[in-house]
Amino acid sequence: MKKFLGFTLAEVLITLGIIGVVAAMTMPVLVQNYKKQTTVNRLKSTYSILYNAIRASENDNGNLSEWDYSLGGQEFFEKYLQNYLKVVKTYSFQELDNLLKYKWLDSDKIVAEFNSEYEQSDFGRTYVLANGSMITLKYNVLFIDINGLQEPNRMGKDLFLFQIIKPYGLVPKGALGTITDDENYQQTREYMLSCPKHSRACKSGSVGYFCGELIMLDGWKIAPDYPW
Repeated sequence: MKKFLGFTLAEVLITLGIIGVVAAMTMPVLVQNYKKQTTVNRLKSTYSILYNAIRASENDNGNLSEWDYSLGGQEFFEKYLQNYLKVVKTYSFQELDNLLKYKWLDSDKIVAEFNSEYEQSDFGRTYVLANGSMITLKYNVLFIDINGLQEPNRMGKDLFLFQIIKPYGLVPKGALGTITDDENYQQTREYMLSCPKHSRACKSGSVGYFCGELIMLDGWKIAPDYPW
C-alpha cells in the first residue's frame, strides 16, 4: 500500500504559531524603518524642490547676497519664492492655528512660534506644495512640514527647521552660518546631538531644531541614535 506523507494538524498549528511569533517580533521594526525612510524621502523631496526654486529665483532676483532678509515671511515668499514654486493651497496664520498645534520633539509643549500673538506678524501664510508638504516662513526661516496636516505635527518627526542664508542658500538649522550665538558651535553630529544651548539639540526631551541637519550629516538617513 502507498503511504501518504503530510503534516498533522498539530504540526501545522505549531508552525503557524512560530510564524506568528516571528511576525509579531519583526513587524514593529519593519513598520518603524518604513516610517523613517518615508520621512527622509519626503524631507529630501521638499528640500530639492525649494533648493531648485531658490536657484531659479537667483536668475531673476540676483545673488543671495543681494536679497532683503529684513522682509517678513509673506513678503519674502512673494518676492523670492512664489513664482518658482507650485502652490496648491494656502492657509492664513489663524486658519493653520485652528487646524493643528505643532509640538516640540518628544514633548507635549506647543511650539511657541506658532501660538504667540507677538510672533504672528513675523510669519507669512502657510503654503501647500504639489508634493503635499507645507512651508511657513518667519522672515527667511522656513518651517517645513513634510506631510501637511497629518500627524504627528512634531519637530524632528514631520516638522523641520531650515533657513535661507547667504552664501549657502537653503540649509537646515544647525548648519554653518545659522548659529551665531554659541562660541562652542561645531558643525558635527556630536554637536547636533548634545548642544545644550536653549535645548536645540536633536535628542529626547529637547526642542529638536537640529534634527534636519543631523539627517543630512548622516547622508540623508535616520541613524539608530536619532530620537525617533
